[in-house]
Amino acid sequence: MERPRLRPLPAGLFPVFEEAPRAVHRDGYIELQRACYSVPPEYVGRQVWARWEARLLRVFNQRREVIAVHALAEPGKFVTDPAHLQSPYRRVIQHSLEHLLDRARLIGPHTGAWAEPTAAILDSQSVKSAGHGSAVGYDAGKRIKGRKRQLLVDTLGLVLWVVVTPADTTEREGAKAVLLRVRGSQAERQVGSIAGFRLFVSDNLFRGPEIVIKGAGAYTANVTETALGTIRSVEHTIQHLDETAANLAQNLADTRKRLADTKVQVEAPFEYAERLASLVRRQQEIEDELDLTKSHAPGGLDGKQNEASPENGAPGNPEPEVPDLG
Repeated sequence: MERPRLRPLPAGLFPVFEEAPRAVHRDGYIELQRACYSVPPEYVGRQVWARWEARLLRVFNQRREVIAVHALAEPGKFVTDPAHLQSPYRRVIQHSLEHLLDRARLIGPHTGAWAEPTAAILDSQSVKSAGHGSAVGYDAGKRIKGRKRQLLVDTLGLVLWVVVTPADTTEREGAKAVLLRVRGSQAERQVGSIAGFRLFVSDNLFRGPEIVIKGAGAYTANVTETALGTIRSVEHTIQHLDETAANLAQNLADTRKRLADTKVQVEAPFEYAERLASLVRRQQEIEDELDLTKSHAPGGLDGKQNEASPENGAPGNPEPEVPDLG
C-alpha cells in the first residue's frame, strides 16, 4: 500500500554543513577556522552568515543571498576574490601595499612591472662636472673629467637606485657601492618578541617587507594586507616550527639512508664480472689459435708444392710434345 506513495531517493548525498554568524572586519575579511576570506567591501562592519562544508564556504547576507563563495584554506591563509578588490566601495577599507600593487596591475602590465620589479640591471654613466660639491675624477676610457652615476634600473629602464662616485671609479667598485647601499636599505630592525622568539622586519627590494622570526634558527612570515593577517601568519609559523623540524629530520634521515644504499651499490662487485672475464679469456684463446694457423699455413703450402715438383721425382705437369713436321 505504501510503495506507490514513496518518493525516489535523491541523486546525491544529503548536504552536511555548519553555519555560524561572522562579523566583517575593517579589512573586508571574515575569519573562519583561523583563516580569512574576503567579502564585498560594502559589508564592512556588518554581520553576515557563513555556511561551510568539507571544502567549500558560502557567505550570505541578512536576506540569505549568496555574496561570496570560497574554497576552504589552511589556517593562517588569506583567500581574496579579485572582484572584491575592484569594487568601488573598496575606499572604505584600510588600503595596504598589496592593494596598491593590485591597483597598479589593473592600469596595465608595464605599470604593474614598474610597481613590483622582479629583475634589475646595473650600469654606469660618466658625465662632465665641475669640482664643486663632491670629488671628481678622470675617466680615461671615455676621456671625461667629472663624476660617474652608478644606476640600478628595472627591465623597463626605471631607476631603482643611484650612487654618484668620481669618474675614475672602476665598474667593480661602483657596483660594490650600489649593492652595499641596497643591502643596507634591507637591514633588519627588531620590533619585538613573541613566545621567546625575536621579531625583525626586513625590507626586501623586490618582495617587499618580511617578518623574520629568530630563535635557534631564522624563519620568515608573510606581511599580509592587514595587521590581523600578519599576526596570524607569525603565529602559524611559530606553531608549525615543530612540524617543520620533524620534516627536516625525516628528510635528513631519508637522505642518509639513500646515501648508505648508494655506497653499498658502488662498493658491490660487478654482477657479470666473472662472465665478462670468461669471455675475455675465450677471445684471447681464439686470437691465439688464429695466430698459430697463420704461422703454419705458408709452410704447409710450400710442402705441397715441393711434393708436386718434378725435381723430387714426383709426377708434375708433363711438357707438351712437339710434333715432328719433317
